[in-house]
Amino acid sequence: MTLPWLNLCSLGTHIAVCVQGVVMSKIYKHPISGYIYSINEVGLVKVDDPATGRIGIFDDNGVWQEGEKLTVDLQATGWVGRTPEARALREANA
Repeated sequence: MTLPWLNLCSLGTHIAVCVQGVVMSKIYKHPISGYIYSINEVGLVKVDDPATGRIGIFDDNGVWQEGEKLTVDLQATGWVGRTPEARALREANA
C-alpha cells in the first residue's frame, strides 16, 4: 500500500513517517484487520479502514472521539498514540 502524501521509511514490519530521514510518527497496518493506525494533526489516533473507506478518530486508550465507530485494537492505538510526538501534539492543542 502506498500513501502518496507521505514519505515513508520501513522499520521492519512497521512504517514510519520520515522527514529528511528522521522518524516523526508511527503508522501501523494491522496484520489481521488491515486497518491503518496513524496520528492526526492534534495527536489523536486516526484509524483508516482501506477496504471500506471508513475513518475513525480515537485517543491513545482506544476511546472513540469522532468519525466511524470502528472496532479497534487497543494495543495498536496505544502503541501509535503514546509516542512523544503524539503527546506533544495533544498538549499543544489542548
